[in-house]
Amino acid sequence: MVCTTWVWHATEQSYTRTERFGASLAGSFAALAAEPLLKQDRMHLAVIGNRMTTIDEVAGVSVFSVDNQLLATGGESTTGPTYSAPVTFDESIMGYVRVTLDPAKLSEGISWTRIALSLITLLGVPWLCVAVLRLRLAPKTATDNVTAVELPAPEEDDVQHYLLAFNLYNQIGLAPEVRTAELAHATAVAKRVGGVYSATVGPLPGTGLLMHFPGTDQEDRGLQVLCAAFAVAHLLDDQAGVYRLGLHTIDLPPAAELPEAAPEISDAALLSALAKHMTLAVSDHFPLRLLQQNRVEYSPLDSPLLEEIATADGGGYLVTALSPAQTALVKQQVVRFSQDHGDSTASESTF
Repeated sequence: MVCTTWVWHATEQSYTRTERFGASLAGSFAALAAEPLLKQDRMHLAVIGNRMTTIDEVAGVSVFSVDNQLLATGGESTTGPTYSAPVTFDESIMGYVRVTLDPAKLSEGISWTRIALSLITLLGVPWLCVAVLRLRLAPKTATDNVTAVELPAPEEDDVQHYLLAFNLYNQIGLAPEVRTAELAHATAVAKRVGGVYSATVGPLPGTGLLMHFPGTDQEDRGLQVLCAAFAVAHLLDDQAGVYRLGLHTIDLPPAAELPEAAPEISDAALLSALAKHMTLAVSDHFPLRLLQQNRVEYSPLDSPLLEEIATADGGGYLVTALSPAQTALVKQQVVRFSQDHGDSTASESTF
């Protein structure tokens, strides 16, 4: 039994080293691909990919755009472990890379480790048994008294808070002063809508802005968030900025502040890169029953970039339209906001 446990532990350590090695390779490949991807230089991407495949453990590599278009590839396609990493510039996601390792190369070290540890443990089992027996027979001292510990007061149950990321998708092509003015206008619009839906608005560095919808005991809270998202999206639709929206959740007590370093924030920004014009990319932590029960039009998201979302379960949905009743409500809100603030977005909604 002890021998088996040691062998399993060795295999687990080897698996951990493989995971670190694969993630490190993917991260390095993403860093090298940033400049040629920004310039859309596919030839340079191919050269870098071929260099990566010269590493013994690497079987194949590929580079994709944010809309899942294959830009470059190298090596061979195998069934080995695969690792992905986003390609970023100025904290904006431009695409992602994928590295596939050769399982034959990875297994060589593991088998020798198993053999060596098996021999060591077989020879050391008698000594281990003696040591354990001595510990069990050792007399207990008077210091083994149990001290009463005061239990903390029960905490409030966590509820789902909603994080709505607005990604200024074309910010790289905007002049700095235009980008600043665009984000200021978007923030003002989001605050108007947020006032109706009890949401706060703040900057999302490198991406755009973030709306935080605290959790409530209302069953349709998620549906309210969807309406708010489409309302803001339409109010910003005729601006110079092009926005992509991502929606994620985080479990917190009802009145809790949103932690600034919460990983769910960056994952919401990552989801926004998967959305399209006038759609909403939603993580699989969003209540699916709300979409199904309220006739919301959606389809499953399919992108390797979902693997990079650490605080979800690897899936998601692309919401393309609300139900007729919800759409009518959003149209009324858009017209009211436009009239109240003299915006040019008073025309009828198209989503």
